[in-house]
Parts: sequence; C-alpha cells; structure tokens
Amino acid sequence: MTKFPDTGDAAADRVNQRFHDGYDTARAEAELIAPVLLVLADSIVCLCDGEREERPLAPPAFHLLKSVVHGPVALFVLLHPLSGPLDATTLRQLSSLRTSLAAVSLSDLSADIVANLQGLVDGSLAFVDQVLKTHDVNSAALHEFAQAMGPLLLRSTADATGIQLHALDSAVSHLVAHFTPAQEAAYQVIVTGDHQARRRSLPMQYFGKRFGDHSEERVLYAEGITDEKEALALIGIHRLDEHIAAAFFGDKKRLQRDVLGDAAAAQLQSFGQG
Repeated sequence: MTKFPDTGDAAADRVNQRFHDGYDTARAEAELIAPVLLVLADSIVCLCDGEREERPLAPPAFHLLKSVVHGPVALFVLLHPLSGPLDATTLRQLSSLRTSLAAVSLSDLSADIVANLQGLVDGSLAFVDQVLKTHDVNSAALHEFAQAMGPLLLRSTADATGIQLHALDSAVSHLVAHFTPAQEAAYQVIVTGDHQARRRSLPMQYFGKRFGDHSEERVLYAEGITDEKEALALIGIHRLDEHIAAAFFGDKKRLQRDVLGDAAAAQLQSFGQG
C-alpha cells in the first residue's frame, strides 16, 4: 500500500488512502478495456485480449544506415575541440575508426542508397587519412569536411526514414489485421521517447496521419518512459481520468490539464492586487 503524507486528520487520511487504492485498481482495469499499441525504441508491442505480440521496427538496413551516418559525425565530435598537433590517444582513436569505416559492407542495400552512403564513407576516409598523415587538424578543414558531408547525411537520413516508416506501417497493418471492428475503432497508441522528439517523432507523425482528426484522443506520447509496464499504466490513467472528468465536469479532457490549472489561471488575473 502506498503511503501518502499525513493531513493531521486520521479520518481524512483514510479517505485519501481509499481514493488512491480505488484509483489504482480502476486504472489497472482501464488498461484492458481496449487494445494498446506500444511503440518502443526498436519495436512495437500489441496488447489485446490478454495476448502480447511484438514486431521489430528497425530492420538491419536501418541499423546499417544509422551506423554509417554516425561515421563522419564521430570524426567531428572527436576533433572539433582540438587544434594543431594531435596526441597519441586521439591518433589511435582515429586509426581505429578508419579501420572500421573501411571494413563496412554495403552490399545488402539498394544501389541508390549505397551510392550516397559510399560518398559518406569515402569522404570520411579521405579526411581521416589526411589527418593521420599530418598528425594535425585545424578548424577550417574540419568545417569544410562537415559542410561537404551535410547534404549526404540528410539524404541518408531520408533513406533511413523511409525504411523505418515502411517497417512501422507493415507492423501496424499486421497487428491490427486481427482486430474486430470495435477494437479497430477503439485501440490507442503510446509512443515512447525523449523530450526533444515529441510531436516531430516519426511514430507520432505516422499515427497522426493514420488517425487524422482523432489522433489527439488515440495517440499518447510517453516522455522519458522506456518501460512497458509504466507505459501501460499511462494509458490506464488517461482512460480513467477521461471517465472521471466526463462524469463530474462534462468535459473528458478536464483532467488531462493540471487539476488546479483552470482555477489558477482565473485567480491569477487578480492575484496580488489590493
């Protein structure tokens, strides 16, 4: 049983505890009233009728693209704070990175994707070879390298996006194919991620288009949550709070805002006056 701060009134504390106990039970029940799709970093999980199914969202081609794209960025972050002759540790790190870049195999990718990635690899190898030859780096040369790699990075990012969008759409189509019409109309989605991604994240935009005008009701963003249990609890809270708010206030979104927020906004109009 969760312990909450005492009010100084034992009866009031018991009322508060009963509320939280009942809320936790009702929240757990609300988690199960409709299917949930949970988007994690590299997979999507479907929870429906007590069954769990997981599908991958990042195929090998996506990971390969991402890794190669990180090559020139790795060179930049390694060298950008430095100027002039390089120490032995940095030279070893550069040599190791060069060896890895040279060994990358792109044979499993389509020709158009390979052409762009090969440009990234070749440009990175040429730059690191020059640095290893002179044992020296300067900010102007590093800036010129980064500028040359930028357009190639963006094209490879677009290629990676296409691969992941296709994987997401294929996974979602597979998972919802077995839903009943009622489940199809009611299922909700939780997208996990960090603060910076939020609305611009690929899954949020994908489901925004899939649900259209209903996306705000059916797609939740779980900021900072990576655990499946916590994400499922979030959907339970969301569903239960909508039922409570509709019953008490006639506005199912009322508790999605800070419960004190509307009153605070009204009272702050005259707060501190007089």
